[in-house]
Amino acid sequence: LHRLPVVKEEDHTVLIGMLDRREVIQYYNQRVQEMKSTHRRVEIESDREATQLKNIPVGRAVRRDVQTIRSDMPLGQAREFVYHSKFNSFPVVDASGQLVGILSLSDCQKAFDENAEKTLTAQDIASRDVVTVTEDDTVFSALTKIVQGDYSILPVVNKQKPGHVVGVISRRDIMSIYDDIVIRKVLTDKSTA
Repeated sequence: LHRLPVVKEEDHTVLIGMLDRREVIQYYNQRVQEMKSTHRRVEIESDREATQLKNIPVGRAVRRDVQTIRSDMPLGQAREFVYHSKFNSFPVVDASGQLVGILSLSDCQKAFDENAEKTLTAQDIASRDVVTVTEDDTVFSALTKIVQGDYSILPVVNKQKPGHVVGVISRRDIMSIYDDIVIRKVLTDKSTA
């Protein structure tokens, strides 16, 4: 899905316009910047949930069906790949599968707009200072890194082979686990009441 219809609030049959994926991403990025400027942070409902997140290894939440981008992929091809994917950020790996950076749709679009010659590769425009976690790290530590760095994903790397990507973890993955913890708590509280 690359475009969303926008309808009148009072009458959902009246189409106002269409939002495309780039506009949604730009809006999201603006909101993130606003949140950073007000120093908001993720608040965990109680110590109990925080403790549970500290006891869950990333290995239980990792998404292993990760799509990666080869470091030598030309900018135009990388842009199309990212644009047509359901994800917004991707680990960039070299020919041996070693992590060399992270590439997002906004990185591709910005580089594409700024570079008329379009001879750049994914490695040229990828963010190089990549923060990673291993499967043994806790979900809480992954969440802390995501929030502090304002990342959409963290690559999960093999502890024995640092730099070898085994998957990714995102805010959505962590919030899904957190929701499960809260739901279990609510159900437990109701059954004991």
